[in-house]
Amino acid sequence: MIEMFLMLLKKSIENNTIQFICRTKNKEFLAKFGWTVEDIYEFLYNELTPEDFVYKDKEKDSDFDDGDMYIFIKYASIENEEIKIYIKIKYTSPDDFMVLISFHEAER
Repeated sequence: MIEMFLMLLKKSIENNTIQFICRTKNKEFLAKFGWTVEDIYEFLYNELTPEDFVYKDKEKDSDFDDGDMYIFIKYASIENEEIKIYIKIKYTSPDDFMVLISFHEAER
């Protein structure tokens, strides 16, 4: 199941049908490490694995259709710093799009 989701995520990145919600924690991550949104997409594309998956849940957001939310936690070395990244991706339907809701350091 999660392998299929990751395949759809990669397809969404390739087709530019993923939207990044630049909330405060996401902006802080980008500023701290000097990343761009494209860097995040490249990271997701190349580094996210089924082993990083934590759980799936439902989320309702008035800005988007209801969908399934996939939570990942990835341990990574970025700028010589070992960090735990919290990733939340909302998937609405195969013909629609994905929304990257959260991509930031996990709280300790």
